[in-house]
Amino acid sequence: VVGNVTGSSAATTAYATGTTTTSLIPIDTSANTAGTAITLGAQPNSFLFNPAGTQGYLGSSSGLMVLTVSSNSVAAPNATFPGKVLAVSPDGNRVIVAGTNQVLVFGAGSAISSDSLSIVGATAAAFTPDSQRAFIVAGANLYVYGVGVTGAAGGILSTLPLPTSMTTAAVLASGAFGLAAGGSSHNLIVSAA
Repeated sequence: VVGNVTGSSAATTAYATGTTTTSLIPIDTSANTAGTAITLGAQPNSFLFNPAGTQGYLGSSSGLMVLTVSSNSVAAPNATFPGKVLAVSPDGNRVIVAGTNQVLVFGAGSAISSDSLSIVGATAAAFTPDSQRAFIVAGANLYVYGVGVTGAAGGILSTLPLPTSMTTAAVLASGAFGLAAGGSSHNLIVSAA
């Protein structure tokens, strides 16, 4: 499982796992020593932390697993949210999981609702800095998801057809634009948030 580390933290623990294991190993980076392995309920396919570094989210075909850093414990897979973790909102309240035939938005905060979106084949997602919208790439479409939006579209504000299948989603730091990139011809698509 490959992840990106951004920001800064006073934490001195890193975590290591892989797609063919059910172990999550805490590593004390100040001493460069491995701690006691944490047993996972399933083999992970993805692993992202919330921006605060207090919770980690491990995707799996069996469901979403949540690591609580303060106790070094992982909850059993939540079978309602199987798939690959694509993004965690900046406020830490939502996690986008790409399931087989849908995208699931897990409400990670207390009293935060979850959503199920009719999006097949999602490969990337990114939230705006205010955590109110997310750009989700699925093949040759860029979906704009709105937090708290209800109705027939189930939270999808708009769908933008792309000239080719894309593999990456990002949001400008100001939140003004969402980006989709990748594909065989290395396209870059920009959409107003």
